[in-house]
Amino acid sequence: MQTVSVIIPVYNALPYLEQALESVRVQTYTNLQVICVNDGSTDGSLETIKRFVEADSRFQLIDQANQGYGAACNHGLRASTGEWVAILEPDDWLDADSFESALAFATQHGPDADIVKAPFWRVISTGPRQQLSLSCNFKGRKVASQPFRIEEQPWLLEEHPSIWSALYRRSFLEEKDIVFPEYPGAGWADNRFLIDTICQAERILYTDKASYRYREDSTENYEQFIKRNKLLPFDRWQEMADRLDSLGITDRGVLAAHYKRGFAYMNDVANAIGLDDEDVARAASAMLQRMEPDVVFADVEIAPDYKKAFAAAAGISLSKISTTSYRLRRCLAMLRKLKALGAGNAIALARYRLAERAGVRP
Repeated sequence: MQTVSVIIPVYNALPYLEQALESVRVQTYTNLQVICVNDGSTDGSLETIKRFVEADSRFQLIDQANQGYGAACNHGLRASTGEWVAILEPDDWLDADSFESALAFATQHGPDADIVKAPFWRVISTGPRQQLSLSCNFKGRKVASQPFRIEEQPWLLEEHPSIWSALYRRSFLEEKDIVFPEYPGAGWADNRFLIDTICQAERILYTDKASYRYREDSTENYEQFIKRNKLLPFDRWQEMADRLDSLGITDRGVLAAHYKRGFAYMNDVANAIGLDDEDVARAASAMLQRMEPDVVFADVEIAPDYKKAFAAAAGISLSKISTTSYRLRRCLAMLRKLKALGAGNAIALARYRLAERAGVRP
C-alpha cells in the first residue's frame, strides 16, 4: 500500500487548524505520514498540533522558528518518506476520500505518473455561519489523453497555482531537485513551485474530481495585500519567466498561458492601486517588454485592451485589433462557468460581490 506524505505548513492558523487536521485524520485512505511544520506560531496552533500527534501515530511535528511558507514546506519535504507528497494549507480542508480517489485514478492510468492534478472548491464566507462552495475555473475541463505533458494542456499554467490540489511522486521531486523558494512570510512561493513541477513532469494526470476545499480570501483583503506588496506580482511573474527560460521552454501555448497570468496580475494591481504609481508602471512595462509579440497577438483569449497595452510598451504601432473572437471566447467561458456554478450559487455569489462593492461585510 503506497504511503502519502501530507505536508501541513502552519503559522498562526488556530481558527481553522482543527478542521484541517481532522480532515486528514479521517481520510478513507489511511496509509499516511502527516508532517505538521509549526513555523513559529504564537496563537496556540502548536498545542493543537501536539494533541493530534499524541492521539495519532501518523502525525508528526516539526517545530521551528518562523522562517516562512517555503522553508516550512521544505522541512516537510526533507522529512517525507512516502511514495507521494501532498500539501495541505492549514486554513483549508479535504473531503474524506481525497487521497483514495486520486490514487485510484492514478492506478487506473498507469503506475508511473509524476503528478496527479485535480480541481478544487473555492469556499467563500458570506456571513458569520454561511459559506459558498464554488467550483474553480478549470473544473469541467476535458483532457483528450492521459497522461500528458504541459504542452498538451497549457491552461494549467493560467489558473490559480493551486499547488495543493495535486499529488506529487516524491521520486520525481527528488530527481528534479524541486524545492520551494524560501521567501519571508508567504511570499507567493507557490508560483515558482508550479513551474518547477508542471513544466518538468513527463506524465501528468488530470482527474476532474474536486476534493480540496480552499478557503478564499475576500476581495477587500486581497486588495489590501496587493497595496502592501505592489511589486510582488510582477517579481513572481519575472521569476517564473526566468525559470521557463532556464528549462528551455519555448512552446507557444505555454508562453501564452504564462503571459495571461501576467496580464491577470497586472489587472489585480490596477484594481487595487492603479498603474500610475511610478514603480508599478516600471514593473508592468518590464513585464510587457519581455513578452513575444507573435505569441501575444496570436492568442484570441488575450483581451484587446491587454494587447494594446502590450503594443504601447513594446513600441509597436497597431492599426486595429479584432474583438470578435475574444468576445465569443469570453461568452463561452462565462457560460461554462455559470454551468459549473449552478444557478443558485451564481445568484448567491453575485449578491455577495455586490455587497462587497457596497462595503457591506459578511
